[in-house]
Amino acid sequence: MKVSYYTKLAGTSFRQDVIKDLKERCPIRAVAEPENEYDKFAVRVEAMTEDGWKQIGYIKKGSNEQIQSRLLGGLDVNLTLTAITGEDKDTLGVNIAVEWDDSGLDPADMRDFEQQKVIYGDDDYIWFDSVNHKAYDKNGRELLSGSNAEKMFIEPFDPHYPAKALAKSTGTKAEDIVAMWENNRDLSADLGTLIHAALEKYMLYAPVMREIDANKEREHTAKNWMPDYLGEIVDRFVKATGIEECKTVEVRIKHDTRTGIIDLLLMRDDGYFIIIDYKCMPEIKTVKYKGFGKGMKYQIQQNFYREILEDCGYKCEGMFLWNWTGEKWQKIEVPKINVKEKL
Repeated sequence: MKVSYYTKLAGTSFRQDVIKDLKERCPIRAVAEPENEYDKFAVRVEAMTEDGWKQIGYIKKGSNEQIQSRLLGGLDVNLTLTAITGEDKDTLGVNIAVEWDDSGLDPADMRDFEQQKVIYGDDDYIWFDSVNHKAYDKNGRELLSGSNAEKMFIEPFDPHYPAKALAKSTGTKAEDIVAMWENNRDLSADLGTLIHAALEKYMLYAPVMREIDANKEREHTAKNWMPDYLGEIVDRFVKATGIEECKTVEVRIKHDTRTGIIDLLLMRDDGYFIIIDYKCMPEIKTVKYKGFGKGMKYQIQQNFYREILEDCGYKCEGMFLWNWTGEKWQKIEVPKINVKEKL
C-alpha cells in the first residue's frame, strides 16, 4: 500500500536562519529522535544546504509515531519540500509531502540476494538478485537500473527478420545465422567483462603493483600482473586517460527508485564529478530513442547516472565513454539530456 500526504512542519520558528536560504526542491530527510526529552516519538526534518544537513523542523505530533517506527525499523520514508510559506509574515513555514510504499517484497524474500554497498546515494545498501538481474531497496521495492532505463527508450531488435533475408540469399538456415550472431554477442560480452575486471583490479591495486615492480627493479606495466593481451589494453587505457589509479571503481549509486553501477567515478572534494564508463566494441552506434530522436547509444544510461548523483547533491563536470575498439581507446563525450522527466 502506498501512503502519501501533505503536512506543515512544526518547530520552524527556531530554524529561520536555515529556512530563509533554502532552495526550491532541495533534498530533505527524516531522522528519528527517540531520545527527545519532550516527545519520545519525535522525528526531526533536515535539509541539504551548502554546509551539509541542517535541521529545519519536526514532523507534527500525531503523524510522527508511525514515521519514527518505520525509520527505526530500517524502512524508507520519503520527504519532499513543496513550499516555503509566510514570506509576507514575520515567520517562515515549511510545507512538505510525506510518502512511503509498503507494496514491495517481504524482506524474507530477499534473504538470498547479494547485499551491495551504496557508495553515493540515499541508502546504505541495495539487494541484488543475480539470477534475474534485478535490484531492490530495503523495503523490497524493485529499482530501475541504468541499463534497463536505456532499453526503455529503444525499440527491441529482432534478429530473425534480417536472418531470414540472409538465409534466402546464402542458402543457410536462418536459425543457424541467429545462433551464430548470439554466440558472437555472448563472446563479445565475455571479453568486455574480462576487460572491465582487468581495469578495475589495476585501478585498485596499481600502487602495490608499482611498489613491487620498483623493488624488483623492472619497468612497471600492467602486463607484469595479468595476461599480456589484457595487460596491453590496460596499459593503453592508462596512457590514453592519464588515470593511473582510482578507488572509486564499480561504484554503486542510488536515489529513490533508481540505481546503477558506474565503471569509474572521479569525485572532487568540492562535489563535482566525472563519470567514465568503459565500452568494448568497434564503434559506438547512433540509435533512435523514443521521445528523444536519434542519439549516441548509451547516452540515456549515462544521463540516468548523472541525474542520480545530482539528486544526491553533487554536480556534474562531464560524462565520457572510453571505448576499446580492438585497436585503440576512443574518448567520447556524452551530451546532457533530461531523462528523469520521461521515465
